[in-house]
Amino acid sequence: GSGDRSPGDHIDNFQLNGMECVTGMAWADGDLYLVDWCSSVLYRYDHEMDSTVWVGDLPNDPYGIAWDGWYLWIGDASGNVHGYEVVDDGYMTEVGNFSLPFSDYPALAWDGSAFMVRAAFDDYGSLYRIDYDGTILDEYSLEYLSTEGLEWVPGSGLWGNGYQNLYHIVMDEDGFAYSDDSLS
Repeated sequence: GSGDRSPGDHIDNFQLNGMECVTGMAWADGDLYLVDWCSSVLYRYDHEMDSTVWVGDLPNDPYGIAWDGWYLWIGDASGNVHGYEVVDDGYMTEVGNFSLPFSDYPALAWDGSAFMVRAAFDDYGSLYRIDYDGTILDEYSLEYLSTEGLEWVPGSGLWGNGYQNLYHIVMDEDGFAYSDDSLS
């Protein structure tokens, strides 16, 4: 039973049909969406078929994904973020886009009212809180910390991952951010 499990226990495998370059995933309305960098495609994981389903093509070099409750927002290698409404598998519409304060792959998350972003693989880059038009709402100096992805966890806040580590990020009122917990 589930009472015999410990944190970190392996509980299942999912078939990704040859996807080799997943650079982001997000839950949206009960579905798991995956960004494939190698093919520049957005996929949805179909639990009934135990398989991935093509949703649509993305601009080159897609990286990072966030769900704001209405739309999927996907970054690219030039530091742009594109919003998409997924109507059905095989049909999605771009609803908007904005540029970030850096020109690189973004790690991104939605905190409930704005985007949390940081340049992926930049161990010394700032962490930003960004509005839908790219306006910087807050900027945080972040200690030396590798960030490949970000995720907002309700009730827990912002988490990051990088170099095989998972860490909790705390932002203070003085414009600093730091990791207060790490899972390796």
